[in-house]
Amino acid sequence: ENGCELFITAKGVVRPCFWISERSEEKNFFDKDDNWNLHKTPLEEIVDVHLKKFVEDVKRDPFNGLKVCFYECTEKHKD
Repeated sequence: ENGCELFITAKGVVRPCFWISERSEEKNFFDKDDNWNLHKTPLEEIVDVHLKKFVEDVKRDPFNGLKVCFYECTEKHKD
């Protein structure tokens, strides 16, 4: 949620965590969006803007988020 467990691919794509692996179809959400690419977007912006919005969206409506986020994080981090 605060960027302390980010996963960064060898190509410089930032993902919220390691659960969104290379084998996951959900990786495409991040891989195809320059907002998550360190070659296009500074890390501070990724964490402070895009990650924050991503987490807020998952919290607000976990059923419409990425499946891996729902299964791995919504129960563990309930408010």
